[in-house]
Amino acid sequence: LDPLPELWGSHGWEHRLADGTYIAPMLDSEARAGLAAAQRAVAAYGLEHPLEIKPVGLAAHWRGLPPKAAATLHREVGQLWEPIARRYHLGLHLFDGGLELRVPGRNKGTAVQTILDTLAPEATLAYLGDDLTDEDAFHTIGTRGLRILVRAEPRPTAADLWIRPPDELRTLLSRWATMDRV
Repeated sequence: LDPLPELWGSHGWEHRLADGTYIAPMLDSEARAGLAAAQRAVAAYGLEHPLEIKPVGLAAHWRGLPPKAAATLHREVGQLWEPIARRYHLGLHLFDGGLELRVPGRNKGTAVQTILDTLAPEATLAYLGDDLTDEDAFHTIGTRGLRILVRAEPRPTAADLWIRPPDELRTLLSRWATMDRV
């Protein structure tokens, strides 16, 4: 896309404005210390391989692992991170295929609320998400827009619709692109 639109990332902590200005997350020393401690803990335990280092957190991934290995990794990482989360006031969040240790205070709903605050009440909008972390955004949108869960299998959700990728997603986006909207 040229020009790129406004972009949000890291559960509302990162923001790239339409003019290209990047607003980076500002973490306090306690949050940085907690994330460093959590990273050291998984390294000492030999669990670095499935670890993703993010701007405001760490994510341990077990998607694709055999069920027994996934359950073991979930348990072991959870046991390592729970005391760190308590000590450093961090949040532990399950997602589809992993566990994330994250700085609290913002989420996808926070980003959506910031966008909603700039829109006219009659604006047409939709939020598409595939994971448990998208539920905050679904709740924030409420009845102001269309909330769509995009994933192969349904699950309990605040979304209004469930569609299966990739074909149903392509169809939805094609139709959305040609709609007359306010």
